[in-house]
Amino acid sequence: MSKYLKTIELKQILILASSLLMIPGVFLKFMQVSVKMNIFGMSLNKTVAIDYWQNGQGDGKFILIIAFLTLLIVFYRNYKFIWVSLVAYFTVIVYSIIEIASDSIKVQNTEMGNMFMDVIGKPEMSIFPREGALFLMLGFAALITAAFVKNQEVFNFEKIDGFDMNKVDDKNSESVNVENSKE
Repeated sequence: MSKYLKTIELKQILILASSLLMIPGVFLKFMQVSVKMNIFGMSLNKTVAIDYWQNGQGDGKFILIIAFLTLLIVFYRNYKFIWVSLVAYFTVIVYSIIEIASDSIKVQNTEMGNMFMDVIGKPEMSIFPREGALFLMLGFAALITAAFVKNQEVFNFEKIDGFDMNKVDDKNSESVNVENSKE
């Protein structure tokens, strides 16, 4: 049996949970933007839900790369690279937030944007986080926790009664002979 599969550690569980939360979080709706405006006395409401993937055009591809690299950390138990994943993940999220804010400011400060605002008045905008944001935040929290938690063994396959590690090999797992020790 592989040395990586003999025990399960707390850091391993937290990092695995982090990756498994980040991956679907990219494809779920990240935020919902509602815009309400009045045009010549008519009230118009528009609501759009945005995911992080955006058909491969969004920053979600970077989150997926980080999540898969983090899975490699779990498999090889090379926990010193948790910080690299953590910093990369944080950088992508902060960059995305700054990019969204700067895009909205650019639109408002253009001549066309000012003319549009004069005609319709200032629109009311609401931004709500959605389930994708929750998954990404929980994944980030699990990764932070893994970075700071002391590693400890949670489960050890070698300590199971009747389970002989010497009879397990990577190529032929059918040779495992587990007997009930209570007979």
